[in-house]
Amino acid sequence: MYAVEFDATITNGILSIPEKYQELRNQKTARCIIMYNHPTSYNMSRDEVNERMDSVDMIFDKFQIDFSNYKFDRNEANAR
Repeated sequence: MYAVEFDATITNGILSIPEKYQELRNQKTARCIIMYNHPTSYNMSRDEVNERMDSVDMIFDKFQIDFSNYKFDRNEANAR
């Protein structure tokens, strides 16, 4: 399997293959991996990132369990 890398525009779901790779236009199948910058995460300020993380923390705060009195026995855990 061969691999090429290029930047392309996607318009209405159609990926434009550069002229440099004309031979790809006649291929019956290909594996495509698309990497892109998501506009909402890419352009987020530090404050927006922290605000989003705080909201996630608020959700998981409800599920905190106190394990301070829990005694872990490795032998018991590994017993079969």
